[in-house]
Amino acid sequence: MTMNDLSAKLIDQNVEHPEQLAQQAFTLQQAGARLLCMTASDERDRGAGQGFCLHTFWLKDGQVTYLHCALGSDDSNLTYPSLTPQVTAAYWYEREIYDLFGIKAVGHPDPSRLVVHDDWPVNVFPMRKDYLGPLPERVGATQ
Repeated sequence: MTMNDLSAKLIDQNVEHPEQLAQQAFTLQQAGARLLCMTASDERDRGAGQGFCLHTFWLKDGQVTYLHCALGSDDSNLTYPSLTPQVTAAYWYEREIYDLFGIKAVGHPDPSRLVVHDDWPVNVFPMRKDYLGPLPERVGATQ
């Protein structure tokens, strides 16, 4: 298989506003596509104007659709409407994205922690580029 064959099987769709992401995802699902993966990235080290991004990958008839959305770099506004009410396969992914990046799926039915321990400090997200580690000490841990 050549690179041309692979690129012919990938559809790249950028969503301009986070509010449109859930609707686009639902439209893909209604068309018979299945959610393969959902993740996030911290692009702030790539230069001015870069921030956090959400990435989803969908499969239908051997063709992958890459649906993504830039969220900006403002820590106080890292939110998007949850896909879970319409696309149940997003349930675990959205919780994981919050735990690791701090990007909140507004309207998620269970926003409790999934990946990090309950003692993990609030507003510390280990997959962000500005996380310097080491792992924070557990609250109430004895020496």
